[in-house]
Amino acid sequence: MENMVLLDNIQFTRKGINRLYELGMKYKWYGPEAPIPLRWIYYVLRPTPFGQKREQMISDTMNQFHREFLNLQRRSLIPPAYWDTMILNRFEEYVINQQVFTVEQCIKLYESEKQERLKPEGWEQFYLKRVKTSGPIT
Repeated sequence: MENMVLLDNIQFTRKGINRLYELGMKYKWYGPEAPIPLRWIYYVLRPTPFGQKREQMISDTMNQFHREFLNLQRRSLIPPAYWDTMILNRFEEYVINQQVFTVEQCIKLYESEKQERLKPEGWEQFYLKRVKTSGPIT
């Protein structure tokens, strides 16, 4: 039962960071960091209804990003330092393979694997160990 709660939270966190990514991309293309040709077009269209709508959309996107980030931070068991899809995939593997039962154990195992990969020739041993235990990497 505890594993199901942890798996659900990992999936919830993954959905949350995907949503934050979508909002960030929207801001990137329409906000002040848009590519230069787009910024020029936005500058020219600023006094028009389209420009005003764009400004409102940027403001709404920033507010929504902030709200969703705080909500994810409040509801996720996983610390923001580990909000990465690849890390969450590893956490999910640990839970499914019943190697861990808590977030703290996930973090500890992940960090130890990370240190193992950083050692000379550690990556090859890590890869061989993973192939033997879980089959080919997909």
